[in-house]
Amino acid sequence: KYTLQARTVIIKNSWLRDFRELQQRYSMAAWNPPDFEEILANCTAELGQTVKLACKVSGVPKPTVTWYKDG
Repeated sequence: KYTLQARTVIIKNSWLRDFRELQQRYSMAAWNPPDFEEILANCTAELGQTVKLACKVSGVPKPTVTWYKDG
């Protein structure tokens, strides 16, 4: 089982603390949450067969895409 996560990282450690300051400094309308632009399809492969997993996401700032296997 593979799981895909798209996430936007703006500020890692100080996000919660500085959220109010960021709201005042930047227009929240300019930010868009991560969005999957294509529907992911199920894929079946034989043992040893190569499989290419791909996705298309959008968001502002640009999302980070991470794949997870069995978890």
